[in-house]
Amino acid sequence: PISLDAIEQLQLVVSPYDVRQGGFTGGGINAVTRSGSNEFHGSLFGSKRDQDYIGDGPADRPISEFDQDQYGGRLGGPILRDRLFFFVSGEINRREAPTGVAADGSASTQFRNSADAQRLRDQLIATYGYDPGGLGDFPGVTDSDLALVKLDWTANASNLVTLRHNYVDAVRDVIANRSSSQFRFPTSIYTIADETNSTVAQLNSVLGPNTFNEARIGFQTIRDIRDTPVIFPKVEIGGTGPRNGEFRLGTERFSGANALDQDVLELTDDFTWLRGNHTLTFGTHNQFFEFSNLFMSEAYGYYYFPTLEAFEAGIASEYRITFANGADPRRPTEFEVRQYGLYASDTWRVNDRLTLTLGLRGDMPDFVDTPSFNADVLAAIGHNTAETASEDVVVSPRVGFNWDPTGSGRQQVRGGVGIFAGRTPYVWISNAYGNTGVEQTALSSFGAIPFNPDPFNQPHVGAAGSTISVDLLDPGFEFPQVLRATLGYDRELPWRLRGTAELLWSQTQEDIFYLNVNRRQVGTSPLDGRPTFAQIDTATVRDAILLTNTGKGEEMVASLQLSRPLTRGVTLSGAYAYMDAESAMDGTSSRAISNWQFRPTPGDIFQDDVATSLFEVRHRFNLASSYAFDTGPVGHTVGLYYNVQSGRPYSLLVGGDPNRDGYTSNDLLFVPGAADAIILQNSSGAVIPYEVFADFLRSAGVDPTAGAIVARNGSREPWSRLLDFHYDVGLPIRRVDTRVSLDIFNLLNLIDSDEGVVDFVNFQTYTPVTYRGQDAATGKPIYRESFNGALEPGRQFSLADTRSRWQARLGLRLTF
Repeated sequence: PISLDAIEQLQLVVSPYDVRQGGFTGGGINAVTRSGSNEFHGSLFGSKRDQDYIGDGPADRPISEFDQDQYGGRLGGPILRDRLFFFVSGEINRREAPTGVAADGSASTQFRNSADAQRLRDQLIATYGYDPGGLGDFPGVTDSDLALVKLDWTANASNLVTLRHNYVDAVRDVIANRSSSQFRFPTSIYTIADETNSTVAQLNSVLGPNTFNEARIGFQTIRDIRDTPVIFPKVEIGGTGPRNGEFRLGTERFSGANALDQDVLELTDDFTWLRGNHTLTFGTHNQFFEFSNLFMSEAYGYYYFPTLEAFEAGIASEYRITFANGADPRRPTEFEVRQYGLYASDTWRVNDRLTLTLGLRGDMPDFVDTPSFNADVLAAIGHNTAETASEDVVVSPRVGFNWDPTGSGRQQVRGGVGIFAGRTPYVWISNAYGNTGVEQTALSSFGAIPFNPDPFNQPHVGAAGSTISVDLLDPGFEFPQVLRATLGYDRELPWRLRGTAELLWSQTQEDIFYLNVNRRQVGTSPLDGRPTFAQIDTATVRDAILLTNTGKGEEMVASLQLSRPLTRGVTLSGAYAYMDAESAMDGTSSRAISNWQFRPTPGDIFQDDVATSLFEVRHRFNLASSYAFDTGPVGHTVGLYYNVQSGRPYSLLVGGDPNRDGYTSNDLLFVPGAADAIILQNSSGAVIPYEVFADFLRSAGVDPTAGAIVARNGSREPWSRLLDFHYDVGLPIRRVDTRVSLDIFNLLNLIDSDEGVVDFVNFQTYTPVTYRGQDAATGKPIYRESFNGALEPGRQFSLADTRSRWQARLGLRLTF
């Protein structure tokens, strides 16, 4: 991260042929920072907004405490004139924003069961002396301090040396699982704290009339740690099952022991040789990683209670804990990895109208350390915990072209095709090093388990039938790769317009996929015929999550853009983008078990079937305009930005675990073919008309007589329409350029409180009903409403409270 005021130029680069790009799978962010010069120059800026600058939103309810401030500045100049220059930049960001959800009626979204929330809080205080926090809304903090120091030294006419250091100190409160159907108490949140120091030394050298070289050495330290406001066993109560409880309290289950230290050394060298019509580039990029990863989920114990009454009785149905084996209770997992890269390219100017670029890149990982061997796991399920991923060289050929059809310079056709390997997902690799069952034990117990409120004396021996969970690596695992191609056409049009049409297509070569290799198919479900599963080993291992590959997945993005550069003070641009993206798995978690268990499936957990990607934005339109004008000595700028886009995809699930894989959060909903094909009950167990279910399904875009399992990510959130307004004025102050600005975000909501609303689905899944088995008398499956009101049309959506309100921001900038 770089302070915004330090950036001279920022652009997203998508290139199907540049061999130096390997980090963003065919794209990269090119940020050019400012530098010092022979003249001193700099600026100071600041902006502010709070609850007085925010509207009441569609619920006509004032927002609770809100505050956002941003301040910064930069200064550059000479140390030795014409030889040595400095540049410094800093930025401070402070933000406190409420969740928008409460159980006491104080927020736009009201938790549906405030009486039980109060009852639970009272019992925690009276019985355990633990106050989980109030029922009202509360602000989450997002703060960051950023700094950049840069020195540029013109050593001589042929060599320029640059030394820069970036510093980031940031914290962010993470408050998930707060909605109308789920309530996380305030002390059950966690805070991510990050401190990053990055130093880069770069030498640019002109070696001869046709050769030059760019060499870089960088060293980065990243220190991430999670902090929690309380130490108490993690408790979930009710809901549709474990890990999807209605109430959440205690220490956040993945944050009691969670810290990651990374040291990264990077060595890069690019040599360029101009030879006739050819520009030849030869380079190497090498990375040396050292990881120290402390991660123990449920470090203070995790208990699931199916009902509030079960919690009051102190008897849980599930217990989990992870603890270190040995003398150090917080021993991190440490390992080293190296990655070597070589590349070469030729940019060939065939003639004045055609340029070709040919490239070849090779990357090879080197796993210095091996995960520990667990003989018990090998004996139980036949898999070796000591495997590493493949160390084969990943070869990435690339070719591109740029063609001027007429030679006039008024149009061009461009494109290319290549194979790209993205930045290595070492966080996924690290699971296999830390969760072998040797250094630490992940224990699971089921049945009638007494609740122990002491977080420091949790049982390390479970009840009868307790088992461990491990993570594994497929020895043939290849790092993600895609085959990507682009084709674009740019043309100058009348009235100084410029038009661009572009098509980008990607096909997965290798991507991540997870299997639970301690499962086997044993039958089919009476609900809809989907396969059912059971554990292979029940005495030692519960879950064995194997990281492997899939070759399935495809993406197509088509875009059109019209723009008009500054003419008589006016700029205009408009664009439309269409995306069609399918994937077998969208890795949304750093944990292997989460990536596996939260992937919605029609039944077969071993099938890498493709469906719409979680990240697809099917349609997006945006319009931007600005007008700069003067009134005497004062200059004004007015700007508008309008963004319209379709909602994210989401999946409808059914509770009750119909495929019997042991998890209730990954089964796609079966929709019967007729109203009399199932028995439908409300949350209390009373039979209700099928039309109630049908109305809900229609609200999710599903045919209520489909007679099939719904597609993964087959439903869509509503469209969003947001209009932002900007105005700034320059003040007539000599020697210092002074500008005052006013930004209004979501201007449509200021005009009409029902406009500019953003609705979303929590975690892009919703469970309206639970499968309760087959009715003994009729043989029909029974669906029961997951909670009271779960089948109300639109209940799957939550309001993005802050984004759905107009917001104003005042700013001041001084430039000299």
